Amino acid sequence: MADESSSVDSESNDDDEDDDDGARGFLHSRKKVMRSPLSSSSISASFVSTSSVMGSPVKKTRRKASALTIPRGGAVSAGNEFAAKLLVSALVTLVFEGCCGHICEFLKILKMTTGLPYGTLIASITNEKGIAGFWDGFVPWGVFQSIGKGGAFGIAHALILPLMLKLYADGKVSEQLAKVMAGGLAGGVQGYVLSPLLLLKTRVMTDPIFREKMSTLQTIAASFSVGARVVTREGPLTLMKGANVFALKRIFDWSSRYYFAEIIEQAAMGVVEGGALSDLQKMACSLAGGGLSSVVTLPLDSMVAKIQDSKAAGVKMSPVQMVANSYDAGGLAGLWNDYMKGWEMRTVHVGLTTVAMKTWSPLVYDLIFNKGD
Repeated sequence: MADESSSVDSESNDDDEDDDDGARGFLHSRKKVMRSPLSSSSISASFVSTSSVMGSPVKKTRRKASALTIPRGGAVSAGNEFAAKLLVSALVTLVFEGCCGHICEFLKILKMTTGLPYGTLIASITNEKGIAGFWDGFVPWGVFQSIGKGGAFGIAHALILPLMLKLYADGKVSEQLAKVMAGGLAGGVQGYVLSPLLLLKTRVMTDPIFREKMSTLQTIAASFSVGARVVTREGPLTLMKGANVFALKRIFDWSSRYYFAEIIEQAAMGVVEGGALSDLQKMACSLAGGGLSSVVTLPLDSMVAKIQDSKAAGVKMSPVQMVANSYDAGGLAGLWNDYMKGWEMRTVHVGLTTVAMKTWSPLVYDLIFNKGD
């Protein structure tokens, strides 16, 4: 095993001298490389600074792929790498959503579905239960959603990224486009996994019964009761209500988040001395990129919330019909009122979510599994 590791390290060093092109994979050490189990080719997963942009011409030369290197700490083998990434993504998302993400989403959904001022919404949430009211719907559906949200994106991104990097290595796409495509496709997978859980959480958040005073255990029991009532009255397939719109939205969400974050990172690297960004600067870029993405994708987000709202139960209406009705009722002002409400909380939530998945998760992964480096 020592000879094999030595041989692999030597081969990797030779490749680094020949060509230092590559792309850093999601949740991967900046010093390590990752091999896709779906391809016989090894693709470098250690991103280096590049001046390529989405519209830049791509050289039609095949880039040499680096060999797999084994972490010196020995904590993660190639076979366990995807499981480790899934675990880290799920835990980081769970902590983030539990601390602040759920509260932002709660206020955003209520703003979208009621249109009431934030002050009124906060008062209604905390009137009977105090600050604990902000976590209505988090247990159990929010917890399940957080784990599924991070885990689904993490494992999908880890599986899809090597395929996109192979296109980059073959000279077919730019490095930036490969990363944006991987983020968008992983977001689509995440959308189908999350849709049923988001529907159940939305139903809990918008149900007036949860504005009444009740203990934590009573709230949890009532949340399960809402889930059972939805399935019993509307059928199991109602859990996938709006799933296609939601999955499409997630593709746009994550494509735009990665695109804007990468654009801002490249601009920042041109200003920072040495061209290397600190972890804090990367977080700032991700936050700004996520914020810009939220403005672009908010109409789709509002549409999903309306489709899954309990008031819409039993009402079949296509997204096109929803938009047409809003325009007929109030013109452009009606469209703005129906599909741009809650943009403040969404901007905060999406910005922090992008930081969590694009920056925090890789840092946590490195801290836990590559601490020997």
